[in-house]
Amino acid sequence: MAGSAGAICKICRGYTSSDELLTCEACYMSKPDIDISSFQVYFDTKGRGVIPYTGSIQTIDQESGIRVFMLRDLTQQFKTQEELNQKLMMKRVIKAQEDERKRISRELHDSVAQEMLSSLVDLRVLKYMNIDEEVLKKVQQTEGSLMRLLDDIRHLSVELRPATLDDLGLEAAFRTHFKWIEKNYGLIIHFHPELESKRYGGEIETVVYRICQESVFNALKYAEVDELVVRLYEADGSLHLLVADEGKGFEVKNTDPKERVLAFIV
Repeated sequence: MAGSAGAICKICRGYTSSDELLTCEACYMSKPDIDISSFQVYFDTKGRGVIPYTGSIQTIDQESGIRVFMLRDLTQQFKTQEELNQKLMMKRVIKAQEDERKRISRELHDSVAQEMLSSLVDLRVLKYMNIDEEVLKKVQQTEGSLMRLLDDIRHLSVELRPATLDDLGLEAAFRTHFKWIEKNYGLIIHFHPELESKRYGGEIETVVYRICQESVFNALKYAEVDELVVRLYEADGSLHLLVADEGKGFEVKNTDPKERVLAFIV
């Protein structure tokens, strides 16, 4: 077939083998006596470029040596498969990130925080020993510094991967996070959960929590507000997260919105 004027080789860019995506070695078309039910081949088409096809070769008249070569366009299937692979890859990346966060969080809580607590206990023992007044004052200052550092480590451990998110779900995790925000930054968060303690898949809860966490911090840093609203609810079979504030906005198409709203549907 390669020597004829209408040889298929002129448009064929190779088939897929177990070793290569595109290869011409041991081409299926060079096996005239073998029926091949299915193989993947690429053709250079007019106006569409190189397109993947599934091909098959069947003998329909053994005596005359007539064989049929059939092709089916795989473009849409490849596109669907690529979208699926991207979604699966995104899920794997999120899971890997959260697993690493969980590992670091556990290490901070079980190792670093415990060592800090042990050092605090040893330091407090010094306060009841016969030591100089100046040394006692320094011990108390160091104790205060260690206490603040221990609180920071505990908070970092929670923010990396809050245990309440895994154990109790979104509503409990949000309440804990918002309470810490109000205590440390003075930002009042009006939280309206409307899920009745319903649980979702781990990936969904993780993504919604991270989106809300980032949205609240963005409002805290840029919106110049003292309070905001967070609403978590279901509608039309989907989980909705609404984060809204009436702070400083930004220009979009020559407008100057006074209210910023971030809405996400999962």
